[in-house]
Amino acid sequence: MELLAIPGASGHVLAPEQNAGIQAFIVDVVLADDAEILTIGVVPEARRAGLARALIDDLARRARRKHARRIVLEVASDNFAAIRLYESKGFTLLGERPAYYRRARGKVDAYILGLPLQL
Repeated sequence: MELLAIPGASGHVLAPEQNAGIQAFIVDVVLADDAEILTIGVVPEARRAGLARALIDDLARRARRKHARRIVLEVASDNFAAIRLYESKGFTLLGERPAYYRRARGKVDAYILGLPLQL
């Protein structure tokens, strides 16, 4: 995966049940003051079980150890479930990229969200 070749990048997976395979993953990068979630996903049948929350919490711990001051990410404005998750974790809107993501029915904005980290 080319994302993992980025300096400071790492990937983490969760496979909480034996023989169930990987249920969730995150690819992130921690550089200087920022940690960024490059991609995060949970298989549909394991959603709403706290796996994404656990991955975000783990990233926050790792980022704090490296003295990052915040976590940032981009999310499509029509990804309502992800937006609810991020807001529940304390992420707030930092900015927008108009018409950033292409969809079959047109383009949607990207929201840039940030979560301050207490060191």
